[in-house]
Formats: sequence, structure tokens, C-alpha cells
Amino acid sequence: MANFKELDLKELREKAFHARAELLDLRLKKRLGSAGKPHVVRHLRKEIARLETFMRMKRDTA
Repeated sequence: MANFKELDLKELREKAFHARAELLDLRLKKRLGSAGKPHVVRHLRKEIARLETFMRMKRDTA
């Protein structure tokens, strides 16, 4: 896990955007039948939740 506390709001948004795009890609691959790695999907979902939490914290303190 990256140290999200040190990132500014813009960097957090970029990381969340890329994580969501990767999650979408994995979901599409799963629907198309290629066997995916379920632990990667779980990891991405948790990372997105962490990023959103830190974004909320940064917005509230700003």
C-alpha cells in the first residue's frame, strides 16, 4: 500500500481514476470468459476505498 497521507488531492484523484479503470478492465475480462485473478479485484476495491477515504479527509481539512 502506498503512503496516501503524503499525496495531495490531485494525486489521490489520479490514482483512484487509474484503479477504477483497471477494475473495470478486470470486470470486462471476467465477463468475456477469461479467468481472472479474484484477489486482484478485491485488492483494487480496497485500494479505491482507501483512496476515497483519504480524499474525503483532505477535502474536509481544506
